[in-house]
Amino acid sequence: MTGQVGKSRVDAAWLAELSFDRMAVQAIAEVVRRRHDMTARNDPGTTDEIAIERLFTAATGDDPLSCGAVARDLLSAGVLPIQICEVYIPEVARRMGDGWKDDTMSFSAVTIGAARLQYLLREVGQNEGDDRRWNNDGEQASVLLLARQSDHTLRIMVLAGKLRRRGYSVRVSLGDSVEAVIETIRTHRFDAIFLSAGTDESIPALADLVAGIRDAVAALPPVVLGGIAVDRGGQDVRGLTGVDLVTSDIDAALQHCGLNRSIRAII
Repeated sequence: MTGQVGKSRVDAAWLAELSFDRMAVQAIAEVVRRRHDMTARNDPGTTDEIAIERLFTAATGDDPLSCGAVARDLLSAGVLPIQICEVYIPEVARRMGDGWKDDTMSFSAVTIGAARLQYLLREVGQNEGDDRRWNNDGEQASVLLLARQSDHTLRIMVLAGKLRRRGYSVRVSLGDSVEAVIETIRTHRFDAIFLSAGTDESIPALADLVAGIRDAVAALPPVVLGGIAVDRGGQDVRGLTGVDLVTSDIDAALQHCGLNRSIRAII
């Protein structure tokens, strides 16, 4: 009888230990899963399809406050602001552009949605820290971003935020006259000039702009052209515009300009 009681106590202790081990394993597995999910959400190469759909619905819906509510939910869930600014917002903007092209979204709906995303971009990205980048003279590198069409601004503002968060000094010129752009280049020191071609129709205006600043400014920094019109191909854009490089790969653009090569994005 005593032996049976002793055995029962041993079995009970063993079962309790086994139960504890299982709980510990489950807890560790849950921590690993959550860490994996967090890493995946904040990896610039990955997206959360549900989050993308929620943000798209908010940007194109009837409630102007929905975008902010979705962003707060994402931040509370552990998504980093940089992920929202550099992955989610551009992806939603791309889908809105596809909707316009496919005639499933009206121009006014796309315009309103883009405005909401641009406001969200400022709200979410304004407190981001930076990782300083410097030019060869030991000064903070400075980039001028130019777009001729002032109504196609979201992509270039995403790029501006991306560069600023990494420590570049960025000046944005949207729809300014050739004379105003020339004055800006003359009165500020830039290490690179990035042009954004939002549509094929913007190419002639960009060509006139490049020709004008080359005639007026003797020592011009490298001029790089990117954007949707470049991505489509079908034109000798470099020959038409007279820029130094045509690419929407920011790594390639920064490398060509002798600046840091750690960023990849589409403008």
